[in-house]
Amino acid sequence: MAAFLDCVKCYEVLEHQLAYDATIAERCDPAIADLSFSMYRKTRTVQVHGAVTEPIQPERGILAGCGIAVHHLKASVNHRLHVPELKDYVDDLTFHTVQETVEQAVIYIDEILAYMSEAVPQMGPNLSVKKEQVFFNKSAAGKLWMKIRPDYKGKVAAQAKQLAAPSGAQTKGRSLRGLKWRRPASAQRK
Repeated sequence: MAAFLDCVKCYEVLEHQLAYDATIAERCDPAIADLSFSMYRKTRTVQVHGAVTEPIQPERGILAGCGIAVHHLKASVNHRLHVPELKDYVDDLTFHTVQETVEQAVIYIDEILAYMSEAVPQMGPNLSVKKEQVFFNKSAAGKLWMKIRPDYKGKVAAQAKQLAAPSGAQTKGRSLRGLKWRRPASAQRK
């Protein structure tokens, strides 16, 4: 049984000092952290409809496309949560549990989701409740979940749906080569 959570605006709201301190605490080479954060902290101006602000010193926000950004995010949020079996996929979080009874599993998922719903926003990002998903491999678990969380806004299902993967409707006419696993040529059957 598992849960899948989608963080919203992870990179845009990440506080620089918190991210820097967390990155150093994770034993990143200080020279690399300094180089990375010097880019984020550069003084800049903002232009809106031709009007330009005075120079500002940004305190939040890192570039999602930056090669080290995901490591800053992991150090700042994911590694500080201390949730067993927590896995991260860029800005998505997932965790799973195996318990002796269905009731124990459902209660565990409920407790961890409640904890993360409170803890993650304090670290910067928000969680999208609409994109949140819980997965139960037994229908009894799903029924129990809806009994204890009748107002749950996320999806309850028996299998995972990838949030970041394009759906069939979104991929018509586009090649997905490279996204599908293929057996290496050296391992092909002769």
